[in-house]
Amino acid sequence: MASVFTRLTYAFNDRYNATYTYRYDGSSNFGPNKRWAGFHSFAASWRFTNETFFQKSFLSKYVTNGKLRAGWGQTGNSAIGSYKWGTLMKAMPTLLGKSYRPDNIPNLDIKWESQEQWNVGLDLGAFNDRINVTLDWYRKESKDMLMPLQLPSYMGTSGNVSSVLAPPYGNYGTIRNTGVELTVNTHPLTGRFQWDSEFQISWNKNKLVALSGTKNAAIVGYGQWSDVISVSNVGESLYSFYGFVTDGVYKDLADLETSPKTSKYPADGKSFDRNTTPWVGDLKFKDISGPDGKPDGIIDDYDKTNIGSPMPKFTFGWTNTFRYKNFDLNVFVNGTYGNKVYNWKSHSTLTPLGKQDCSLWP
Repeated sequence: MASVFTRLTYAFNDRYNATYTYRYDGSSNFGPNKRWAGFHSFAASWRFTNETFFQKSFLSKYVTNGKLRAGWGQTGNSAIGSYKWGTLMKAMPTLLGKSYRPDNIPNLDIKWESQEQWNVGLDLGAFNDRINVTLDWYRKESKDMLMPLQLPSYMGTSGNVSSVLAPPYGNYGTIRNTGVELTVNTHPLTGRFQWDSEFQISWNKNKLVALSGTKNAAIVGYGQWSDVISVSNVGESLYSFYGFVTDGVYKDLADLETSPKTSKYPADGKSFDRNTTPWVGDLKFKDISGPDGKPDGIIDDYDKTNIGSPMPKFTFGWTNTFRYKNFDLNVFVNGTYGNKVYNWKSHSTLTPLGKQDCSLWP
């Protein structure tokens, strides 16, 4: 890794500030064709509480610090590991000795992933900075995403991590994150007993904007036994869970007979494969589509769809620090809301795994 950078700054009367930065980075993680890239950034701020008109207003009695900020910048990402652009050789032991074969498909034109961000912010301090509020809006786009290309099986790799031949790394898409962040920092008690409190909350919307060169214009995530558990389609949230939509349970034999299902249970009702044949009490799934795009009464891969995003709608945290003489106590709470979770442990525990008589299943 090698870098060259320059920075220009301007400041006037503790009111106006501007900064321009340019850096030129090179990394051996990329091939000789596109090893170097340049990145720009610019930021400006205005401390309006130092303006004469504000200091003469009644707000100056309460607001002691106020600043508006705006910025735009680019950064680079080269985190793909060493020599992904070339061909690595894998040892293949045999009875006649050791041989080697290519372990991946090369890509000499792989380049830096660039991250471009716009942000606008407001800083406020009130009552001699005993209360400080920071509010930011941002939009961040990751362009030329570094990721392995998903190829059809006849190319010798399917894009799955268990493939014999690893697919080539390249620059294949764009992700956009847009959100708002709010931080409130307070100092309620400042005497012998001190209390500092900080509350943070952020909203973020994630979207896969574009994807090129990949199969079906989607990023596929695999789970146990190569099951597809997530699909990232253009226009949707990244790593959205992919599966069936539940529609209650099969209540009785009549419900089994008339409802869509994966396979038909035997006429004698005595012997059937419990792994593939639904029965009374099992989850029932919605018949969403078929080969022609219309419901066909059969539950299969055509009925799988986006069933939720692992990305939270918002995250929050609240930290409190109490001090008295040489003692201090920290209490904090943090969490997320609105995201879906794939409970693999529950799914694995409830799988019959070949047991035909489920009354014997613990």
